[in-house]
Amino acid sequence: MTTRCSSSTRCAPSPCASLPAPSHRADFVSRAQFIRDHYLPRFPELDSLVSSPLPYCRVILALGNGPELQGDIAGILPSGSVMAVKVTAATTKGQQLSDTEWNVVKGAVDLMFSLDQSKRTVRLSFPALLCFARA
Repeated sequence: MTTRCSSSTRCAPSPCASLPAPSHRADFVSRAQFIRDHYLPRFPELDSLVSSPLPYCRVILALGNGPELQGDIAGILPSGSVMAVKVTAATTKGQQLSDTEWNVVKGAVDLMFSLDQSKRTVRLSFPALLCFARA
């Protein structure tokens, strides 16, 4: 039996509440792969050092596309990973991206962050709109 929660009670979250809708999940994964594929020539080793899509995006924005990959990534990754990324970045054989390629990567990263923010907004807003609990 399903009942509607009153505004004064707190509903237990659904076990699926933390999962994005399948189409959003597929979009998120495809964007992450697009970003990895297009940043790969700049820092090929990064893919094996940072596996999660959002931290990967934050790291590439912090490192940038300059001749030296030396951005501040301390607040993005655990300290052990920071050291691994910095050492690997110093010795990478990757090639600097053209301005056009870099702008494509940055645009894709912006879309990724926008998609993530939209997903968070829906998760926060949905329980306020419609809150069901199993009795």
